Amino acid sequence: MDFNAVSVFRERVIEWYRVHGDHWLPWRLRSDAWSILVAGLLLRNTTVKQVLRVYSELINKYPSPIVTASASVEEIRELIRPLGMQYTRAPLLVELAKTITTRYSGVVPCSLKELLSL
Repeated sequence: MDFNAVSVFRERVIEWYRVHGDHWLPWRLRSDAWSILVAGLLLRNTTVKQVLRVYSELINKYPSPIVTASASVEEIRELIRPLGMQYTRAPLLVELAKTITTRYSGVVPCSLKELLSL
């Protein structure tokens, strides 16, 4: 592997993002891990435009894993219905919140291994 080429490529991608990246997206303006994790879940097989329609309302209503863990799947399902796949995503989101709440005291883990286990 040519590590010099990898390094050059990495720097070019970073520079492109600095100039052209969508810095204004709401999940990129936030620093809390839960908001970013929720965005990642919602963005799977869905366009940014669709997620923008529900993201802010969802995060405002369920701002943490602890709050989300106490929500009913049906409540979440109704909020994310415009995205489609709500029958898959809503239970996943509630289960993710419950796992983070019970296993990590409501704090999204930082380690890659723990995140992948979720």
